[in-house]
Amino acid sequence: MLRRCVVVFSPGALDPEVTSPTTSRPFPSLDEIADGGTNGVLLWCHPKHSSNGELSPGPRAPSELERVAQVLGKWERGAIKVTGERVALRDEYKGCPSHLVTTSEEVSKVFREIFDNNSEVLPLPSGSDNAEEAWAGAVGASVSRAFGSDADFVLVHLGAASGAGGCDVLDLAVRELRRTCVDERTLLVVLAGDGEGARGGVGAREGAGSSSTAEFPFFSPRQSCEFHAGKAADVCDSGLALSVVYSPVNHVRRDDVGSFSAFEARRSGGSGAILALHLLKGAMFSISRAPKYGS
Repeated sequence: MLRRCVVVFSPGALDPEVTSPTTSRPFPSLDEIADGGTNGVLLWCHPKHSSNGELSPGPRAPSELERVAQVLGKWERGAIKVTGERVALRDEYKGCPSHLVTTSEEVSKVFREIFDNNSEVLPLPSGSDNAEEAWAGAVGASVSRAFGSDADFVLVHLGAASGAGGCDVLDLAVRELRRTCVDERTLLVVLAGDGEGARGGVGAREGAGSSSTAEFPFFSPRQSCEFHAGKAADVCDSGLALSVVYSPVNHVRRDDVGSFSAFEARRSGGSGAILALHLLKGAMFSISRAPKYGS
């Protein structure tokens, strides 16, 4: 039985070598979990306000901070929602002890209270030699400590601007997590985004002019990924995030995707499209911290 979950979110990890259908660069650990897990793409919601709190003049892709909020489900009326009653994760998810590991002081400052102040900011690795290995080792050690202190949910955020936001670091971090933390009780969720969504199109309806490698087909009638809280969600038509859900034993449905590839996930992924706001509820259900969610 699954009892704990670690979500690793690297908002800027995807690059053209990962998203292109014709280029295949191997990332051994990421390829292994994609082959053994279920793959899909995340859809973001448009923010309603600009960074200074004023109404946005038009649709825009969410910032990195806003994407973290949506992954955590802390999003209401098009804005980050981390204040008020029952916003702590333990209140929402049956007392689940949770921990945040991030490379960003800003992310820690904004979200630490919903983690009951269980937040750790990873320091920059000293020196330039083997920096990627150092990042990966720090991630593994931090998650091991969190699980050792009885956390059942850990979010690892590898910020795009930190030097730890690339696919190389993500691949090494996943390798370290599988070595030290991910056992038969643990669900591993890996999310890799393309930064601010410059390529666009993962949420675009067909015929909207998006590039062929970024299109995601929508259907009629509308699907659950286009609704939130019983209402049509304001789904963003730009940005891309690859989602891989993995367990070392048979706790997830394995699909036909054989490598860590957004193109393959869109074509053959078992998860299809997932509204980012729905992701954590599904993961928490898997570790018995949320009621039945989805179909």
